[in-house]
Amino acid sequence: MFQLNVLGRVGKDPEVRERNGEYLILFTIAHTATYINKTGEKVETTTWINCNLWRKSAKQAEFIKKGDLLLVSGTPGVSPYLSMENAPRANMTLNIKDLNFLPKSSPATTYVKP
Repeated sequence: MFQLNVLGRVGKDPEVRERNGEYLILFTIAHTATYINKTGEKVETTTWINCNLWRKSAKQAEFIKKGDLLLVSGTPGVSPYLSMENAPRANMTLNIKDLNFLPKSSPATTYVKP
């Protein structure tokens, strides 16, 4: 099984839904990577990931707030769609299996060497 680990900040307070007696918690995480390009400029890129938290783990949702720094692990998925301009696009989704809260003072940026 393919598993993805993501370090990032929560983009907005979670949305709680109930389906067939099970809870589904929806929220987004912003992961920022920083690198130095060929001209020596510092470049930051941010990737937004839609996160789904199911069942018993959903009880943690009451503690998740916008701006929290989380390390999440789970199974990734992609949801393709067409933009308003009819261009193909895709949303990344992460079905979370493990969630860890990190101190707010920790850096949420990943540095990547070119």
